[in-house]
Amino acid sequence: MRDVKRVILLIESSRAYGRSLLRGIVKYSKLKGGWSFYNEPRGQEQSLPRFSSWEVDGAIVRLNESEKAYRFLEKGIPIIVAREEKEISGVPNIVGDNVAVGKMAGEYLLDKGFKRFGYCGFNSSWSEARLKSFVETIENAGGKISVYEPPKSQRSCSWPNELLRISRWLEDLPKPVAIMACNDDRGRHVIEACKIANVKIPYEAVVLGVDNDELFCELSDPPLSSIARDTEAAGFEAAAMLDKLMSGHKTKCNRIMIQPTHVVARLSSDILAIEDPDVAKALSFIQYNSRQNTQVSAVAEAVAMSRRNLHRRFMKTIGRTVHDEIKRARVDRVVQMLLETDMTVSQIAYALGWSSEKHIAREFKAIKGVTPLVFRKRHTRLTVA
Repeated sequence: MRDVKRVILLIESSRAYGRSLLRGIVKYSKLKGGWSFYNEPRGQEQSLPRFSSWEVDGAIVRLNESEKAYRFLEKGIPIIVAREEKEISGVPNIVGDNVAVGKMAGEYLLDKGFKRFGYCGFNSSWSEARLKSFVETIENAGGKISVYEPPKSQRSCSWPNELLRISRWLEDLPKPVAIMACNDDRGRHVIEACKIANVKIPYEAVVLGVDNDELFCELSDPPLSSIARDTEAAGFEAAAMLDKLMSGHKTKCNRIMIQPTHVVARLSSDILAIEDPDVAKALSFIQYNSRQNTQVSAVAEAVAMSRRNLHRRFMKTIGRTVHDEIKRARVDRVVQMLLETDMTVSQIAYALGWSSEKHIAREFKAIKGVTPLVFRKRHTRLTVA
């Protein structure tokens, strides 16, 4: 028996989704040891016939057709499928929690004070799932939403023509408007269409994508805000599951869920659509100072207003107290540091001016429902059982 397990990776690596999956898989293999990879960087399914001559132990692939996945099963090769569309039965699937994505997008844009919203997606099941959740979140809060209808057949509408279609849709939207794009590609499409329609970002429209492909988001002008997902953690978990399958163990779990973690804000959403200018100024002050323990009195002083009057205006405009908004902003900063740094909770507490780890845990749990440690573990999962 070979000590080295041979694993096929049919995962395109040109975008952040595929690269993040691969990073998670590689991290597991380095911790566990003894894996050799055959990687097709373009994720080409045409490479499949060549694998019959390579003694394969397992595979993690992105496939469009279930029949090709079943070829592995027929050869007795354990396989895990990463697929945004309908899941393939009989094999473990890596799937996105599209309901959570739509909900996070809606809540983020609602918190910016917008009343009018738009959604721009593709003709796909995952885009429709994100749309449904986004609409539900917006309508439950009393917002109004317009949905871009993409052409039924991409062959019947060239990209230049669709760009014009999106720009006309944007022209007709009441302003200001907050737009969720189904992913970062669509987010860039919307931003380019805004230029044609002479819609100014972020003053007349803010745009939010999904996947946080940093290169593509920064290539956008202005840079695109985006929802980050724990794709790397899902890749790690998929490798751990494949390891068990290759060792002959059964698995009860047939789904690895990619969860959204947080919004990475860039210039495309860098504005607050608050009708009360003093409240908008106060919110900006709170966000800017979220790294320190800001007092309500400091916020009131920054906008030259009494605490009582500021409290009344906050409740009327956003339905929350100034103190509650300060705590929300600080907890959002903790989330960012938990997911984007290796700092311990104690170090984060010290950096952000909390008196103790117990204090930060109490306030974090009150808003997020779990402690910082549980939150980080849930959204990283990079440990070998």
